[in-house]
Amino acid sequence: MFKKLQRKVDPDENFLTDFIVQLFIKDLRPEYTIPVQAAISEDLATAITQARH
Repeated sequence: MFKKLQRKVDPDENFLTDFIVQLFIKDLRPEYTIPVQAAISEDLATAITQARH
């Protein structure tokens, strides 16, 4: 769902990857935020994977 919204807001992918990852992390439920941040995700796909585990 996040990727779908990202494509609507930034169809040309002009936002920096770090910014996109931080937006994703910011909207996670509190119990997932710290573990995902601790993993220091380099890209959105990694952040999503961390959040799912």
